[in-house]
Amino acid sequence: MIAELRRIHRRRISRLRDLSVEVHELSAGESREALIRFAHAFVGVGGAEAFLAAIEAARRSHGEIEYGKWLWQGSPPPELRPRFGWLSDWLPGRRCIRFDRRVSLSALRLSSYTIPDEWVLSWPGVYVSFETGRAIVVSLDYEVTCFDLSAPPRPPYR
Repeated sequence: MIAELRRIHRRRISRLRDLSVEVHELSAGESREALIRFAHAFVGVGGAEAFLAAIEAARRSHGEIEYGKWLWQGSPPPELRPRFGWLSDWLPGRRCIRFDRRVSLSALRLSSYTIPDEWVLSWPGVYVSFETGRAIVVSLDYEVTCFDLSAPPRPPYR
């Protein structure tokens, strides 16, 4: 099963490159460092260690992680339908990192200017730009939640 998931992951990467998306697969060490940075920035001090422990448990069991439940500061999307360009302030040359729900798969560094919205909004996982302090979480049922560290906190109800 894991071999099949990795083959699908590689096929997606190949398809993105065919679409002229700049994509780079991160090594295990780079992925781990980026996840630690992500945890401390977006999960917050109180939950970062628990989040990282859940990531490690999911990695060992080849399980999945639901990123949205860990993030502490959601913000309304900048428009009715979230657009991926928002992640990088629509500036060419900016990169983001994509973490898959299945944490045993490698993280990807993507050009946030060249990837089509359709790919992002239909590929569950989390996309993060450390430059802008923003993240987009796409859930398994394609719910899209935006997180902006510079935005005022939302009330706890939706």
